[in-house]
Amino acid sequence: MTERQAFPGVMGAVGLVLAMWLGQVLVVILVRYLGEADAGPATLLPAAMLSNGLIGGGYLVLRRLRFREVVHPSSSSLRATLGLIVPPVLLLAPAIFVFASFADDLVSVPFPMSEADQSRFQEILGTQLPTVLAVVVAGPIFEELLFRAIILRGLLARMAPGRAIVTSALVFGIAHLDIHQVVTASLIGLPLGWLYVRFRSA
Repeated sequence: MTERQAFPGVMGAVGLVLAMWLGQVLVVILVRYLGEADAGPATLLPAAMLSNGLIGGGYLVLRRLRFREVVHPSSSSLRATLGLIVPPVLLLAPAIFVFASFADDLVSVPFPMSEADQSRFQEILGTQLPTVLAVVVAGPIFEELLFRAIILRGLLARMAPGRAIVTSALVFGIAHLDIHQVVTASLIGLPLGWLYVRFRSA
């Protein structure tokens, strides 16, 4: 199976994002049906992250792709790649954080965050360990699998690297559904896409 056959183009990427949203809605319905009718972000966020992982994993199963082939298709060892990728990530992380905060501040001027959204983010930030792990560990892993290892790889098989990185970053941003997160996630998606193209490892 070729890269073009195994990985999605733009319409396939949109389909995966729609599947991700549907999965999150179904998980919320399931959690509330199972007795957590008043479940807040601290309960729903880990469940939503799980659904994202299921979408990425389901794609691999349907396409009969092995995890190793998708996550680290490089011919170099994973250890060698991590040795090359960790320093740039550590160096880029503070700059990405500052730039994303600046972008969020700019977005907040014409689109101020509602009190409900502020409350939701505060609840997520000051919550139990499972939610923190979902946001800091599971979420990024599942998002890298879906948006870089699957979607960006498919776009790279169809277009120039710069265009593929920008397109995947926009898809990544739009997948977050909140104007503040759309801008921030899109901007964060640019260096993450570049790192994936540079090192071919999600």
